[in-house]
Amino acid sequence: MASTTETIKMKQIRFRVNGMTCAACASHVEKALNATEGVEEASVVITNEQASVTYDPDRLSVKELAEAVARSGYEVGTKTEKMSIGDMTCAACSASVERALSRREGVLEARVNLATETARVQYLPDVIDKEDLVQAVEETGYSVVTRSDDDEETDAEMEAMHRAQKKVIWAFVLTVPVWSLMLVSMFGLHLPVRSTVQIAIEAALAFP
Repeated sequence: MASTTETIKMKQIRFRVNGMTCAACASHVEKALNATEGVEEASVVITNEQASVTYDPDRLSVKELAEAVARSGYEVGTKTEKMSIGDMTCAACSASVERALSRREGVLEARVNLATETARVQYLPDVIDKEDLVQAVEETGYSVVTRSDDDEETDAEMEAMHRAQKKVIWAFVLTVPVWSLMLVSMFGLHLPVRSTVQIAIEAALAFP
């Protein structure tokens, strides 16, 4: 039985478990969680697909609980949030934001990209929400830039335009050799490798 001091250190969280279809599934996940070092008690209810876990945060992280569920053949219910981060100027800035997000209870993974000034966070929505993530960023001295739906649509349009431009460039680059080989044939110069090269280029052109 845990002592009073140990009980004070314990934390309890609840999160969704996806993929369970019967009581045996819930029992399987429950056994996997209870067998994890650092877990004092775990219970899983199939009716609402929820797991309730009391654990020692000094010995076990939320990410490790999610991994225990994954090893049992199921997965925790997660959400991924992409945020625009302002005021970052160097790699140390992005590393600081990434650490702050990763340390929040309920965050499974956080990646911050300095070049695009964005953070991508995978977390348990039953444990932490977007407001908590924003707070974590702001506490490091940086800001979360709010983007409108128009901004998102513009980004999508720009990305589609860039893809189209790349296809046009590749089409041009690959078409020039084809036409060159055709001109060679028109003037009666027969190159042994012409047909093979042309077939290869045309095949590449068909899949830019």
